[in-house]
Amino acid sequence: MNYKNTRGFTLVELMIALLLGIILTTGFINLLTQNAATNRFIQANAGIQDNARFVIDELISRTRMIGYVGCLANLDFDADFYYGLNDANNFYLNPSLGVFDVYDSDSIVGTPLANLNPAPIADSDILVFRGVNANGANILTPQTNESNIIVTSLDASDDDIFLISDCTRAAVFQATSVTDDKDNGSTILSHEVGSGSPGNKSTNVFPGSGQFMTEATVYPFQTSVYYVALSGWKNEEDESVLALYEKINTEDPVELVSGVSQISVELGVDDDNDQVPNRYVKRSDLPNDEMENVVSVNYVVSVNSIERHNFRDGNRDFIVRPFTASANIRNR
Repeated sequence: MNYKNTRGFTLVELMIALLLGIILTTGFINLLTQNAATNRFIQANAGIQDNARFVIDELISRTRMIGYVGCLANLDFDADFYYGLNDANNFYLNPSLGVFDVYDSDSIVGTPLANLNPAPIADSDILVFRGVNANGANILTPQTNESNIIVTSLDASDDDIFLISDCTRAAVFQATSVTDDKDNGSTILSHEVGSGSPGNKSTNVFPGSGQFMTEATVYPFQTSVYYVALSGWKNEEDESVLALYEKINTEDPVELVSGVSQISVELGVDDDNDQVPNRYVKRSDLPNDEMENVVSVNYVVSVNSIERHNFRDGNRDFIVRPFTASANIRNR
């Protein structure tokens, strides 16, 4: 075989080929990196949307239920309400303290909200809803001064707090024990004195006002506090994460969703009693005696990504999106 005219690649050709390979490989790697970053950015935005939708749905649902106590509209807490628990000033269990309110870092001073753990951040509003679950249970037999109330089947536990209401009056009591009567499809709520915490003042849920008849309804009572605080975990860069918390009655706060960085509230005030807001104000600008004139609530919820992302301007920061929603208060 004649190899005389056979020639391989020169060193220059090999270097050029190597350089072209490096350029193509680098471009391909950069493309993959950019695609991965874009995918993370898209996923982060989708997560922000999901978290915001959850928060907005939760707040709007609670806002629409403000003041709901069954067929009893515009409950007069001075004349038609009896607080049957021992601790009359319990911030979390007494609806006569207000069925809805908004606090900030200044106004929580001197209230139990100042003891929330984790503590609320300074630049976000704190929401307090005192009310009932729409899923109540009807009384099956007229309620007497005895300590048992028999209702249709109800998901309840010992020491739960309830509101009983007919179309004229309402009262709050504690079920010191709950017994399911499966044979009769009913639940027996005992409200004894001398047990439970805070416990009942009387076995009569509304002393001096007669018995509740079968048209009355018993509802689980719930005070929910929503606020923004530091989460119990950190992101990949070991940075603290903000989250939305909910505190129910006297239980410890529970983290609902991470990435919520701020809630801002404006209250729609009806000045001429036509159920239409004439102005929107911050709670700090509204006197306490005008809270009963609030007929709608505007929310601005800021939600951010958990991780930082690279932006085209060269900055590496969190994605932050504000979301707005409004709800009318139906039971005013």
